[in-house]
Amino acid sequence: MQVRSDFWKRCLVLLLAGIFCIAMLAGCSNGENSEAADSGAEVESSAESTDNAEGSEADDSSESEDAEVVAIESIDSDELQSIIDKAQPYEGEVQMSVHSVSGEEVPEGEEPDNNVVINKNSYAPNYLRVSAAGASSTLQASGYNYSVWNMLDWDPTTCWAEGNSSSEGIGEGFTYRFSGQTRIDGFEIFPGYQKSQSVYRKNLLPSELYIEAGGYKYLVDLEPGIQDLPGDGYAYYADFVFTPPIYADTMNVVITGVGTYGSNPDYDCCISEFHPFRF
Repeated sequence: MQVRSDFWKRCLVLLLAGIFCIAMLAGCSNGENSEAADSGAEVESSAESTDNAEGSEADDSSESEDAEVVAIESIDSDELQSIIDKAQPYEGEVQMSVHSVSGEEVPEGEEPDNNVVINKNSYAPNYLRVSAAGASSTLQASGYNYSVWNMLDWDPTTCWAEGNSSSEGIGEGFTYRFSGQTRIDGFEIFPGYQKSQSVYRKNLLPSELYIEAGGYKYLVDLEPGIQDLPGDGYAYYADFVFTPPIYADTMNVVITGVGTYGSNPDYDCCISEFHPFRF
């Protein structure tokens, strides 16, 4: 009986020892898995944090860049008129030339070419980067965009349309701001809404503008250069060159006269493109 008792004791000890070893092995395995999981979470968290930080930086950079491009200046017609009133007359020479969108100058009395693509590099001028822009009013119409920025998109099928229905556009205007003091040798304008002949005739276009920059003002007479649109497409623009140039960080424009080729147009004065430039 003593032998059998010792045998069972030994078996019990071996069994307990086996259970203890198994438990120890399981504990080590769980610890390693836990460490690996924690380490993975840290890496993933770190990566996520880095991605978020990089994404945030990218977003900030994008926002900063976009902000430079789409910033809007708040200005009203009274403020614009006050700027014009305080400015001194520009005593230099101003030359006007009218061109088809192919860049060819249009001889007086002839109509420009039609259905050609705008070549904005057909001239020596360097077009100035506008960092902020705003209008005294903008036409609001569901499904349509008549933002002041449409005048800078090199697409004459879009336009800025003033939004004062009681003025036909006279006294309304816009302002461009540059990143700093810059040389302005002139500007390029696509008067009217040059999306098509029919659209062009349905809207008003400026026949006279006051331009102010650097404390100087000049009354621009567009009437001699205004063209009827042949066919069903956009057709022309006019360049105005200042001699000597003007140095300014802002350009302000006020409509002082309007015209139309339509018999019963909408009373919205439109400009398809307006680009200051330097040589």
